[in-house]
This record gives sequence, structure tokens and C-alpha cells, in this order.
Amino acid sequence: MKILLAPAETKLEGGDLPPLDLSKFILQKDVVTEYEKFISSSSIEELSKWFGLKNLELCKKYKRTIKELSTMKAIQRYTGVAFEAIKYNKLSSKAQNYIDENVIIFSNLFGVLNANTLIPDYKFKQGALLPNLNTEKFYKENGSKVEVIGIDSVRITGDPLATITLDIDIDLHKYVKA
Repeated sequence: MKILLAPAETKLEGGDLPPLDLSKFILQKDVVTEYEKFISSSSIEELSKWFGLKNLELCKKYKRTIKELSTMKAIQRYTGVAFEAIKYNKLSSKAQNYIDENVIIFSNLFGVLNANTLIPDYKFKQGALLPNLNTEKFYKENGSKVEVIGIDSVRITGDPLATITLDIDIDLHKYVKA
């Protein structure tokens, strides 16, 4: 069974693994390039609005290139409710390996990621649009496509990081409001 997660807006800083290796990304290079152009050319005030942050000092932290930052696994980078509930770092090696191989994360900046894809700390508010590139539309047209192929199966294709078929085990009755 594969597990799909949306990214969290909050992320853990730092990392002890090498910087982003864009040679492992194909479609994402265009998005990262546009992101970097936007970040470097925008004022702190413009970034404050785009990031959805009122703290200008915090905005300054994100006005930098992400290509040179240290990385960590995506499953460790994101710190939202679902990621904290997983408690990845407290799991056994066997459980961590299972998550690395079976969790797929959808990212505004990087598209579809495997849990063990190495990514840097970055800020990209959900729903935000880059001035010259709508990432949602870009990934939809050029990247991953999610195709329902049965009541319990979904296929994600088109992204070299995650070309897989998912078997989904859900109880649809839990999601139906009375």
C-alpha cells in the first residue's frame, strides 16, 4: 500500500546531507529556477505578502538560494500534523525503510516526491503562484498525472521521481458526512 501526503507549510530547518542535486530532478529544474528568480528579485515586503508572513526578519531568512542549502529527507523536513504523528525519527529502521519506499508527498515546489527525496528548507505557501509560472498547472500539464483506475487503485505517472501504481486501502464510509 502507498500513502499519499500533502506537504506541510512548516518545515524543519537545517539538514546534514549534501545540497540539492538538481540533476536528479527533471521537471523541477524549471520550477526551482523560477522560484529562485522570484525570491532573488523580490523585496522583503513582497516576499512577506507572498509567503503569508508578517515577520519581516523571518522573510529575510528565506531570501536566499536553496540550491546551496543542506538537505534532509522530505519525510523529515515537513513538520505538519501528519508528519509529527508519524514520528519518523523514532521509528525502527524497518519502519523507516517502509515509509521511504511507500510514502509519496505532493509539494508545491518540487511536485511529487518520495519520502526519502532530499530537499532543502524553503518557503512556498499553499496556493501561492510564481509570477511567471503556475506550478499547479505546470505539474498537471508536464508532470505527474493522477489517474483513478479502480475503486482502490490510483496510478501516478509522468514524474521520474514517482512513477508508481498505488493500491489504496480506504473505507469510503468514513468520509461521507451524514
